[in-house]
Amino acid sequence: MLINYYSVKVTSIPSILFAHSFHTDGYEYERSLQYNHFEISSMEQGVVHRHYNYNVDIDIPEYSISIQFPSKDCLFSQTCADYHSHNTVGFVCENTIAKISKEEIIELTNMHENSFPWESEKDSSISFIFPNLLLPSDDTIKVRNLCKQIIQEFNTTNPKLRQLACVSSLFSLFKLLTDISCKQILEQQAASRRYVPANALYAKQAMLYINAHVDEKISTDQIANHLGISVGYLSNIFKQETHQTLIKYINNAKIKKIIDLVNHQNMSFYQAGKVVGIEDAPYLSRLFKKTYGISYRDYIDHFKKFERHNGS
Repeated sequence: MLINYYSVKVTSIPSILFAHSFHTDGYEYERSLQYNHFEISSMEQGVVHRHYNYNVDIDIPEYSISIQFPSKDCLFSQTCADYHSHNTVGFVCENTIAKISKEEIIELTNMHENSFPWESEKDSSISFIFPNLLLPSDDTIKVRNLCKQIIQEFNTTNPKLRQLACVSSLFSLFKLLTDISCKQILEQQAASRRYVPANALYAKQAMLYINAHVDEKISTDQIANHLGISVGYLSNIFKQETHQTLIKYINNAKIKKIIDLVNHQNMSFYQAGKVVGIEDAPYLSRLFKKTYGISYRDYIDHFKKFERHNGS
């Protein structure tokens, strides 16, 4: 199975072209993706055989995630199954793409431990890591669910506002793909190390506690007390098992909740921040940019321009 990873430098706000769930009794498809066009697909039923005109063949299993990148090379996809279905989000954005090695991913992960995906110091671009294929796993379920969320948002929102409604979820999808890519590489690197099941259980319980109390002010002391272990021990095993710090996981959970409240509960950004226990507005703004690589102000300004351009 040919699985590659790519550094994707995003230099503009993505715009969704389509987001749909597709099914058919037979599937044959030939095309090339040009003009900054990406497609992220969650395969449901029917293995897809994909042939590229540079003589590379890939089988895309059921329940896997396939990412197609902009390319002038034509690809032909078909399935031998009687029935095929998938979910796809297609979007365009200005970008720079480069194939990246596993060693480079490990180095970048170490360099940008507290700000990943990373923001360029020279311009306003953000860089992510995308795989061309994710095989079925718990991670692909997360990607599939997020794709379905974007499809629902895109097709149930006022057309003039659908880009605004979907872009935060799309950036969340980019970040999820980056996190999964880095996690896969780090897990492969650590495969030969001794595995301690109890550590994984503690890390899992810590994540469950954080997600259940995301609306509260959460401290590492609280979590450690809940689990009956020391803060130092918890911090070490959590980093070992999840490749991120407890604080980073807490902040990511809170920002994700804030975005959900803004999009679905008609709250302002700062009102949603207070709901999850972040009352310092400047800190919230910094945290948003650190987590998603784009400031909330720039995010809003862009879509005000978008709405004016479309006459809303």
